[in-house]
Amino acid sequence: MSNQVELKPGQTLEILTEESSKNGITTRSSQLVSHSKLLELLNQKESKRGRSRKSVTAGSKYSRAVSLASRALVTNTWSTGAPINREKIIQTLLDKAPVDVNGITKKAWGSLVSMTMSPSSFNLSATEQLQIKKLYERLFSLQSN
Repeated sequence: MSNQVELKPGQTLEILTEESSKNGITTRSSQLVSHSKLLELLNQKESKRGRSRKSVTAGSKYSRAVSLASRALVTNTWSTGAPINREKIIQTLLDKAPVDVNGITKKAWGSLVSMTMSPSSFNLSATEQLQIKKLYERLFSLQSN
């Protein structure tokens, strides 16, 4: 059953619900929602749309970190516009490398390869490039086992 309701500013909507339990008892309840509260709830939901950022496996968490790091290294800023600390980003990639590489996405592998093959695109120093190359080799050897 579908009902269409128009709610204008200053008006309140009463939502009635009925729930029947297994033993046959029906519970009725009502909830009052104002126009402004409903808009507030809808705006909250809208900002949370899209994919969940809760990575489940160590590999998928690391893939997310690689994605954020590679973009930051190219642009020299975080997606929020904040300045980056290059050494900290590289160190985080090294420290957080997972033991189980099964969940690392193809895109993350590609970013790591790009960092080793074209370090100028990521503004990497020779030392940083060597660190990323060793990281890639270590992760690749884990994948082969």
